[in-house]
Amino acid sequence: MKAGLRGDVIRSQDFPIVVRFISMNVPGFVLAWNFVKQNWDEITQKFPPGSFPIQTIVTKTTSQFATEVYLNEVVTFFNSKKSASRDMWCVKEAIESIKLNIQWFDNNLESLKTWL
Repeated sequence: MKAGLRGDVIRSQDFPIVVRFISMNVPGFVLAWNFVKQNWDEITQKFPPGSFPIQTIVTKTTSQFATEVYLNEVVTFFNSKKSASRDMWCVKEAIESIKLNIQWFDNNLESLKTWL
């Protein structure tokens, strides 16, 4: 991911694709989210807030979150950033998706346990 963000080995415009693919598996989405948090300022310098790359990065790194802990972490992280980041629709959409994931697990966990 660092190479994609720097743009030396992987082109910068491919960085969101790298993040998306890393976020597709269980350990990867946590790794990608931590990378995005640590490098948010550099990411938003390279890609303007609200741009398609930022939307992809935010939605893909948070799409598998389904716990109150991650919900609070995402909300706290974006609330700590300048309003341009906090007010992006993709951040609001990510928070809503996490809430829906939590609700889905609450409603279906017992059925899943029985089925498995």
